[in-house]
Amino acid sequence: MKTLIFLITIIAATSLVRAGEIVPLWQMEWDIDSTVAYQSTLGQKFLKGHDEFLMIGTDIGICSMQIRETTTGKIVRTEITNNVYEENDFEILPDSTKFILSIGGIKDFPSGFEVLSLEDFSLINRFDIPLEGDSITEFGNSYVNRIIDVNVDPLKPYVYFILEKALPLQSVDEEKEYYAIKAYNYETGEEVRELRSYKDDNMMMIDVSDDGKYLASINEREAYINIWDLETLSQIKSYQLFRNNPDLAWKTDVSDLRFSKLNSDIIYFSGRFSKIGKPDEFENGVFEYSIERGHHIKRLGENTTSGRLIFAEDEKILFLNNGFTLKFFNFVNDELELKTSQLNNHRVIPNAIYTPKHKCLISSDIGHINSTQYLTITNIDEVEETEIVLYPNPTTNNIQIETSCELNEVQLELLDVNGSLLRNELITVTSGYVSFDLTTFPAGSYFILLKCNEQISTYNVIKEG
Repeated sequence: MKTLIFLITIIAATSLVRAGEIVPLWQMEWDIDSTVAYQSTLGQKFLKGHDEFLMIGTDIGICSMQIRETTTGKIVRTEITNNVYEENDFEILPDSTKFILSIGGIKDFPSGFEVLSLEDFSLINRFDIPLEGDSITEFGNSYVNRIIDVNVDPLKPYVYFILEKALPLQSVDEEKEYYAIKAYNYETGEEVRELRSYKDDNMMMIDVSDDGKYLASINEREAYINIWDLETLSQIKSYQLFRNNPDLAWKTDVSDLRFSKLNSDIIYFSGRFSKIGKPDEFENGVFEYSIERGHHIKRLGENTTSGRLIFAEDEKILFLNNGFTLKFFNFVNDELELKTSQLNNHRVIPNAIYTPKHKCLISSDIGHINSTQYLTITNIDEVEETEIVLYPNPTTNNIQIETSCELNEVQLELLDVNGSLLRNELITVTSGYVSFDLTTFPAGSYFILLKCNEQISTYNVIKEG
């Protein structure tokens, strides 16, 4: 006799998936010149609506600009240009009809910017970054005025970037680097302001908050996070991450820097830095800096590696990518959901971007561009709601689940709330029901997945103590 019955809504998926599973969706080849082995990408950016994205690839100055469909990778339109190198960068402008592309950076092709149409790649505007004195060196392929990061203002027609200039060698053993953070008006091509100049401190990255309030920068060696108020273009914070003992500053390493999209007071960054209060000890990880508090904390648990930061689900999920492994964190509970080694034939490169609309990662590397999906209980696609009897729920031991599967056995998977697989076995179907014993499992919330042919039904059950 059924003493306690709950009608619950389940998620029925038409394809076999499991929480915390990496699924390759598609992979395409791209090339500018099939006879050249080494071709790299500047990366990719989603267009408005996320149904298409812009990818830019380069081969020693020859550049391929492509707009592709997000769900298939199919090319919508493409154009070949030149004077674009691996170190250049690009951003979609706020009106979503144009993009800005940095160009040049070697002796024969000085640096500058092009503003191009997303509709047909036509040139709208172009301006050069003037040389300031003798900034050409014989070292490193004669780079001059190299632009190594580009961000655009969401409110004003400004582009912000790091300008790296290789200064002349002072001696056989000495080479100096000069870094400046610049603001230019991309409509007029005029310099608005040089926000700050540095020398020999490995300026790495800048980022602009989504609300246009702040710009942040981070550097290596004696590492600092610096903050500017973009309304006044004045610096308001300079916070040292590496404290004391400058002889060990070379151990500092920066992987990424991102403003929170939910709160512009918060900046996330990753890399290797000295421990708070222990300047002689270093740790890799993901950190959080608050502009208001004026200090940083380690955001994830011990032994967390660094890598590029990609957030999803309103910053509830963090993809951490160092090019060799992918880690997927529940960023609310600071718990690791999945760690996986990269597939050699379908790697997710650290330049990956994520679309919540299609719930996939798009990345590109030498000759390939691909799409990968991270599946969880909450984003199993092609869902439909039905009413299924599961009882008793909550339970202290056995549960029974009503099923319409016509097979004699179904595959049952038991997962915890973090998506970890606890049990995987065949269960006999008896008179339209399957039974499962939770006696040996601790109290808590669990998911049960039943597979019948290629259909999966997902249930949530509560085990009481």
